[in-house]
Amino acid sequence: AAKREKEENALREARCKQRRKDNQALEFKAGLKVMVADLANNTEKNGAIGSLVEFLTAKDRWTVRFSNNTTNNFKIDNLILQPEEEVPQPAADGGEEAQTRK
Repeated sequence: AAKREKEENALREARCKQRRKDNQALEFKAGLKVMVADLANNTEKNGAIGSLVEFLTAKDRWTVRFSNNTTNNFKIDNLILQPEEEVPQPAADGGEEAQTRK
């Protein structure tokens, strides 16, 4: 069991390292939606969706506010940007695509 836990930790750390690299190429800014992932501690927060509030340079972490109005600070390694919810535009619901498939 200890070996399996060690392997899972290694995989999680590899994902976090890769995510940090990927996320550094993205533009994180206040207001964006993110999902918390791969926390080793506070695992109950994994999968939680919140909004970026501010970047704390001294801590190298982003403050994330959740729907229940609580905030926590996370490393960029543990955050996954969520696609922005687009305001539906007329005919942007795939209506045109559906016609071309017939």
